[in-house]
Amino acid sequence: MPDRSEPRPSAQGIDWGRIHERLDAISVRLADGASPEAQAAHMAKRAQALTAPEERAGPAPGDDLVVFGLAGQRYAIDIPAAEAVVPIDQLVPLPGVGAAHLGLLMHRGLLYAVVDVNALLDRPVAAPTTPAFAILLGDPGCAIGLAADALFGLAREATPQRGAAGAGLLCALLPDGTGVLDAEALSLSARLVVDHRLRPSSTP
Repeated sequence: MPDRSEPRPSAQGIDWGRIHERLDAISVRLADGASPEAQAAHMAKRAQALTAPEERAGPAPGDDLVVFGLAGQRYAIDIPAAEAVVPIDQLVPLPGVGAAHLGLLMHRGLLYAVVDVNALLDRPVAAPTTPAFAILLGDPGCAIGLAADALFGLAREATPQRGAAGAGLLCALLPDGTGVLDAEALSLSARLVVDHRLRPSSTP
């Protein structure tokens, strides 16, 4: 029976050198009767296994995305571009703007213009829906939120290649048809610029 009288070392006080010596001695005993060349090869293999660096699985290729829906269309945007996903309680309407602008939303003291991606892409929808969420973009020069009526969670783009969807606000398409939005192109879109100057009256 093993001698249990010796105190067991703590996890921080483990003598790994002694453990390796015991394992090597056991290996030699198990290889007893083998030729010296076989024993040497066995010990060399053992030493190589002990000194080999630990292999860690790297992340799969591609980009992490937030996937959402609006009026039956599925979209995604890179997680680093999304500052937050917030519920929409109330939108302040903007008079005199295009159909893409749904209104203003306040979040942590900042105003975000919530936009309809379907309208930006000129995609017809069977029936408009009331958005319940907004994906706020983190670009400090363009405080916009992407309207969503459904959140599908996170996904990883199968390939890191972009440009499959052609030029414009979409930079890629996922296998299920989800359109990946280009955050930089969104922030630079001229259709999101609101002219606050007074328009001349049509009446004299």
